[in-house]
Amino acid sequence: MGKLDSYLRVRRRRWQLTQGELAFLLGYDSGSVVSRFERRERTIPLAIGFACELIFDADAEEIFPGLYGEVEGHVTRRMHELQDRLQRGASSAKTAAKLQLLDHALTGAANGADRQ
Repeated sequence: MGKLDSYLRVRRRRWQLTQGELAFLLGYDSGSVVSRFERRERTIPLAIGFACELIFDADAEEIFPGLYGEVEGHVTRRMHELQDRLQRGASSAKTAAKLQLLDHALTGAANGADRQ
């Protein structure tokens, strides 16, 4: 069995919550918004990701691995691009600090990918 894009429905059902009950916990009036989140017809706002972490005691990355993977891919490509730009430019203390941040972030991203 492959990895799902979202485990929101799985976790909601594991705890016997209706879409309406989860919607209430998330601050919505209707369960239809939860349905749209579960089918990835609506982007998950950051606040909803945090709320789901609290409700289900799990990292948003575990609940929404598809979204996390998309964001990770986009940001990682941009970090590499900025790193290349900075390395081609003039050297300074500010540039060195930026390169250190990017190196640390890219190492962390690579280690995260190795764990999956």
